[in-house]
Amino acid sequence: MQQTNINELIVSLEARQAKLIKRDVKKAADWNEIEKLQALIDQQYKNLSYLFTQDNAGPTKTKSSRKRPASRSRSGQPQPEKKDPLTSGDLDFPFKTGKKNDISLLLANFDELPFPKKLDDFEGFLPYQLDFINNWHRNQDNLKTRQSGHTFSASGYKAPNTCFVTYKKGKKADLLWLAPSKLQAAVARSYLKNYFMVEFGIELKGTDDIDFYDGQNKAFTIHFRGDNEATVQGFSCHVFVDEKNWIRGKNTVKRALACATHRHFIRVKFSTASYAGTQGYDDWRGNPNEDLLLDQEGKDGIYRTRLTLKEACDQGLDRLVDFAQVKRETEDDDFDNAYMCKWIDAADAIFNLEKLQSCGIDSIEKWHDVYYDESLKRLAIDLDVFDGDLVAGYDPARHGDNAKFVVMAKPCEKYPYYRKLVELTWRNTNFRTQANDIVTEVDPYLHLLERVWIDGNSIGAGVFELLQNELGYKTQNVPASSTNKQSLVTKAQDLVSHKKLRYDQGESHVTNGFMRIKRTVNQRGTGTVISTERTKTSGNHGDVAWAMLYCLQDHKLNEKKSGMSFHF
Repeated sequence: MQQTNINELIVSLEARQAKLIKRDVKKAADWNEIEKLQALIDQQYKNLSYLFTQDNAGPTKTKSSRKRPASRSRSGQPQPEKKDPLTSGDLDFPFKTGKKNDISLLLANFDELPFPKKLDDFEGFLPYQLDFINNWHRNQDNLKTRQSGHTFSASGYKAPNTCFVTYKKGKKADLLWLAPSKLQAAVARSYLKNYFMVEFGIELKGTDDIDFYDGQNKAFTIHFRGDNEATVQGFSCHVFVDEKNWIRGKNTVKRALACATHRHFIRVKFSTASYAGTQGYDDWRGNPNEDLLLDQEGKDGIYRTRLTLKEACDQGLDRLVDFAQVKRETEDDDFDNAYMCKWIDAADAIFNLEKLQSCGIDSIEKWHDVYYDESLKRLAIDLDVFDGDLVAGYDPARHGDNAKFVVMAKPCEKYPYYRKLVELTWRNTNFRTQANDIVTEVDPYLHLLERVWIDGNSIGAGVFELLQNELGYKTQNVPASSTNKQSLVTKAQDLVSHKKLRYDQGESHVTNGFMRIKRTVNQRGTGTVISTERTKTSGNHGDVAWAMLYCLQDHKLNEKKSGMSFHF
């Protein structure tokens, strides 16, 4: 067998093994196949090494005349000889040792990690980001606007630098990164990996746990976890909590913070505002009988900060964000919550906040047929293991908001509830591009897709017509009547009350979307109608909820299929 054929076989075997390893729930047969695949892969590398030796052997093929083969990577390609990066002339990455996760040369040359310099369009951290990074108070609680770059600056620099500095001081330096879900933690992890690869050429391997080495020994570990009490205990480390106001578990944050009991650890929380009356609100507010102190340590030992979009733009974010434009495009209540750190009053909403939040689930941990796609930066369906039916919904853009397309899995024996799996978003995009994107997305699983429900009335007519031409009978128009709208809401209320409508618990915009749906008095004052406060919304709320509601068009309230049954 030629080297090219062996390389192709290795790639095929490793691809299959990677898919099996990616499964969160593995059966005994899966583990057996993983082990067998590894044995086959190892054997092919031996074959490859042997062929390479023969190809480079001298005429007599004696030991003294043979050329030593170059070391090879898992892909079978020759690896360059390892050199001292400080003397090899590699000016781009002088602190790269050639070993994955090895930061020994950084530790030897710096007291703190260097700031990023090579990221695309990077002009340095903004003043408020520098304040955040340089805050070493033990307890920090940061309330902030959306799109401020806190997750980026925290996972891409502050968190690893905290570990780096602590290790240099000779102390235990591990860190726990807690997010509302593993899907959201994966976003932070990608920032971390990108920082070390782009800045230093150091490849970081690892998913839930990333180990950093000082050469031969482990220096520290950064643990990435979602909202699960059972997985955030047992560590002794620094703790960073991303979007802490949207973490549903009542005790998850408390148990995580307990990991930072030792006095040299710091505990950093940052989040947008959520709903008044929640645990996040009470934690932020502190003692209601005392004045809220900002940019200083309060009597409870917590250093609180607040950053609105206006303040961020005044400090340089205006190079990326037009404050006036965002305010013009966004409904007042939405703007105050998302960008001005105002807490939401949920009193008038049709859906119950607590019941909605209970529908959140850590999708990466609980669903074996989905995974986080690093290239798409979102959840994706693993078609090798997915076994079920799909239904989709599309809500067009109105008055400058976003258009949304959602794909949901219908209830099945393993998962007896609707599951939101895919979400596409467009803003200021023509309907032909949207239709093409939808066709491209659904093409791999078109045989599993039962219906694509389109709000094709008025503004959505273009997308409806194009999809009907491409997808045929699968494309259906959503009736525009108020009776149908009421029916969809009633179905969703019933599903939510029984936890039969599930989505990733880190997707706070989905919760917000349903909470924006309210019952208001009609124009004649003779009755009530279902409405959504989205006449100028930025698309982060009502649209995704309605796209999900359209997926329920065929659902029957008395349905008992696939383990679903409801009693009134």
